[in-house]
Amino acid sequence: MLSELDSIVHSIKGLVDEGVIVFRRVRWSMIRFANNEPTIANNWVTHETTIYIAKSRRYLTATLSTSDINSIKNKVQELLRELGNILEDELYVPLTHGERPSRLIGKYDSRIERETDRLIDGLNEAIQASLSEGSQRNAGAMTFGVEERYYTDSTGLELEDKTSFVTLTIRAFIDDLTATSVSISNTLDGFKPKDAGVEAGRLVRIAKDLPEESVDSVGIM
Repeated sequence: MLSELDSIVHSIKGLVDEGVIVFRRVRWSMIRFANNEPTIANNWVTHETTIYIAKSRRYLTATLSTSDINSIKNKVQELLRELGNILEDELYVPLTHGERPSRLIGKYDSRIERETDRLIDGLNEAIQASLSEGSQRNAGAMTFGVEERYYTDSTGLELEDKTSFVTLTIRAFIDDLTATSVSISNTLDGFKPKDAGVEAGRLVRIAKDLPEESVDSVGIM
């Protein structure tokens, strides 16, 4: 993928002062749960391509939800045609890197892809922890996956990297009261679903124990 994107940027070097293409492919997985039980599991893939071109203090950007190389090429040509109609930007700053980066920023833990059983166990731990704190039922979702990223620009910089992610949102209920907690991490070791369950259950229990007071009885200043 990176070589194909680089060839597009290379092909317009003589037509623009600067060109950048950033491509992201994200593989998503989601498990929803309600009434303390998993209900829906789903997997999907998203693509995002961002294009930046600049010439004579004029610049344009565009974002496409595709990985199709021909579509990307066509969009670049469309931006080139539009660039002459754009006013110069007095605040324009040329593309610079300072110390050229060797990689994109992010953490990748292959276990998030391979050890999904541990993630599911963590989800169940969160639900049980919330129940132990006093909640009656729990709902929410756990989302996890991997983002692949590719970067190329007209200075010759080429980068590719990937990062993993996992997010658990748990909502605890007691009657009509509710409280929410979240655990977010790029690594399996940093994922703390039990802590999120404990917090959600504890917060809704605290809310239940608070004294009730009618709004009508509260004085308005």
